[in-house]
Amino acid sequence: MNEQVARLSDGEPLLALRAGNILLNGTQLSLQNAAWTVERDGTSMSAVGAAIGCTPDQAARRLRSYR
Repeated sequence: MNEQVARLSDGEPLLALRAGNILLNGTQLSLQNAAWTVERDGTSMSAVGAAIGCTPDQAARRLRSYR
């Protein structure tokens, strides 16, 4: 998807902005839901950090930013 939007950005910038905005909104909703589920399930920040490639502290900050 990113490559397709990047290709559009030169020739069809408005279409690229629209597509990017649609992707961003969908991604934000998915991240909010995933963060809520991880917190509800009591998943450790060590496991979250390992899954997303960062430290447990960074993972906790990211989860807070998704809310």
